[in-house]
Amino acid sequence: MRIRVQSLACRHWGILVVLAVVALLGTAYNLAIPVLEKPDEWWHYPVVKYLADGHGLPVYDPNAEQPWKQEGSQPPLYYALAALITAWVPTDDFWALRSSGNPYYLSMPNGPRGDNQNIVIHYPDREGFPYRGSVLALRLARQLSVAMVLATVLATYFIVLEIYPGSKALALGAAAVVGFNPMFLFIGSSVSNDAMVAATSAWTGLAALRLALRPQANTRRALSTGIALGLALLSKSSAVALIPVVGLALIIAAWRARSWSQLLKQGILVFGVAALISGWWFLRSWRLYGDPLGAVVHQVAFRGGRTTSLTFDQLRLELRGVEMSFWAVFGWRSVVVEKRIYNVLFALDRLGLLGLLILAARQTWLRWGAKGARKALLGALLPADTLIGLGLLILWSGGVFIALLRFMSLVYAEHGRLLFAALAAIAVLLIWGWRQFIPRRAVAVFSGAVITGFLALSVICLVVYIVPVYARPPQLDQAAIEAIPNRLDVTFGKQMRLLGYRVGTDTVQPGGALSVTLYWQCVAEMDTDYTVFVHLLDENEIVVAQRDTYPGLGNAPTSTWRVGEAIADTYLIPVPATTYAPAEAQLEVGLYERRSQQRLPVYDPDGTSLGDNVRFASIKIVPNAASEWPNPVRFNFQDRIALVGYKLDRRVLAPGEAAHLTLYWQALAPLDEDYVVFVQALRQGDQRWAGDDSLPQKGAAPTSGWQADQVVADEHELAFPADAPADVYNIEIGWYSAATGQRLEVWDENDPRHEVSSRVKLSKIRLVDK
Repeated sequence: MRIRVQSLACRHWGILVVLAVVALLGTAYNLAIPVLEKPDEWWHYPVVKYLADGHGLPVYDPNAEQPWKQEGSQPPLYYALAALITAWVPTDDFWALRSSGNPYYLSMPNGPRGDNQNIVIHYPDREGFPYRGSVLALRLARQLSVAMVLATVLATYFIVLEIYPGSKALALGAAAVVGFNPMFLFIGSSVSNDAMVAATSAWTGLAALRLALRPQANTRRALSTGIALGLALLSKSSAVALIPVVGLALIIAAWRARSWSQLLKQGILVFGVAALISGWWFLRSWRLYGDPLGAVVHQVAFRGGRTTSLTFDQLRLELRGVEMSFWAVFGWRSVVVEKRIYNVLFALDRLGLLGLLILAARQTWLRWGAKGARKALLGALLPADTLIGLGLLILWSGGVFIALLRFMSLVYAEHGRLLFAALAAIAVLLIWGWRQFIPRRAVAVFSGAVITGFLALSVICLVVYIVPVYARPPQLDQAAIEAIPNRLDVTFGKQMRLLGYRVGTDTVQPGGALSVTLYWQCVAEMDTDYTVFVHLLDENEIVVAQRDTYPGLGNAPTSTWRVGEAIADTYLIPVPATTYAPAEAQLEVGLYERRSQQRLPVYDPDGTSLGDNVRFASIKIVPNAASEWPNPVRFNFQDRIALVGYKLDRRVLAPGEAAHLTLYWQALAPLDEDYVVFVQALRQGDQRWAGDDSLPQKGAAPTSGWQADQVVADEHELAFPADAPADVYNIEIGWYSAATGQRLEVWDENDPRHEVSSRVKLSKIRLVDK
């Protein structure tokens, strides 16, 4: 036995090296990323905890507030194994751990890397090494996923050897595509069932290939295929895509053995064993939810699923998100890599697909069309086993992709990890596609390049893109403190000192952003996490832009600071595209307790009270150039009408007075329906104190007569009653159908995210007492 193991190790030393490196990387992805910072971990782990605490399988209840949300309906294999290895760990502290969410989390940050991309606020005394309590349990459950990554890598290696024996170079390349895929390492070191379904599906696929390519009846092979399929189905419902793959493999085996009785016997054994292992789960889901796959639970959990139908254009956009997150979208989809990296990965995807099409065309022509010299030019005809194997891999990956499309039609789910049930198949197909452009003598070099490239990518993603997101800002030494510009030395609540500041520019345009660096120092220990606010305040004392965050952009809550610690904290303050210009502005900074909204008092270096904030710097808000409209913007109302600019005759007035707002509309298409403009001045809480609903130009320019590209200047009066309270009011505008009252949707073309709404917020105005 020892001799046989040594012989296997000598013949397959390459995959052992790959596995060792993947194990190290997977562990690094586990330990370097704080707990609960991976997709749905704070819903997956409660299922593990519930089982570990001896409560049995959870049941999803749409009418109850449950900690596992939709994950309570997932097949139980991963959760049961994770519970088994963590049951000995006391985890009563988990609820406190999960409750420390980051209130300023940015799912789509526009600022510097690490700007509130952590969904949880982390405390070193709770989460630091040596791990204990829930943190230890989470790390152990993550490491179970790492083991599943290794199992997937190994199965991928043997899949290639099964369909093309002797090609260890290609097998190692495919294994590297799986094991060094940064997203698989990220998900495969999280508390999640995605790595489990990737592993069990990979071994099921390998077993199915062995059935098809070794057609002689073999009870052990059939039994192992049934076991693998049953375990895959108990891992995640996406594994149902493997059922037709296994079925086709059985048919191919019977056809090649010329024995249809073999198909019957082996089919009963394979699917019977799979049903014994997993059938009870699907019957349970059917009884509890009316759906054996549990997809309906996801719809209910996410408020009914999709609110709009999945159009072709929307599908194309979401599939781009799927492709991005198949390779490299981290955190809770908030951490992305450089666009050029995605471009390279997308190019590789398309090159692999092109290579497969070339292979299919070449093999078809070789088998049925080419003759003589042309046949020699096209190369060798692949063995039947290889073609059968590639066909099964295509069916496997295609089935998982179709299942994803079906799921996307029910809920918003542009997650590449949902393809990991076919990750092994996809990796092998990509390698085979790329191989079509490589000379035979260069296959080993090609494989080495694939291994090196993906290994480098996985390390770069961890070190350059992921770890900095969760890193605490470095402390300033004494020399750095002495070099701080624009000294202020004001103290907040005798606990924090603002040493100075730096502003990136003294001018900013609407739609731009202002970079502000504040230099903070702790002067007394704190047991409260205070929020920093940075306001851009115009000459009318209207806040035109602001940022609110914990220090360190979410990574340095004040309760963790030590006396004397100092950091440089840079905030990017987005200035809305609707900001009124020109204007004079200054910065206003303070600290407050988030729940009570109580601000800390501010004192100058002499101890004199400055109130609850400090103001400094002089910023000019300048108009955007190259526009014929005042305050140019671009808001698109369902491709019918665009707001291209606006102006106000005054922005400060008294109760009983009126402001006049002129809106500049552009027709985006000929219109045959009348729409009504609504304009309203809203106080906090959407209290309407002034407004005007009318056809454009008081009915003189109804939209039913507008032609494409026509621009209409439309004036509205905002008359405030005499009892209107002195305050700051938001001006909001929009359109609705004169016939039905239905509002037009609007998206901001100034914002690449094109977020949809039914109204546009313009400038704020202030009412002051006479």
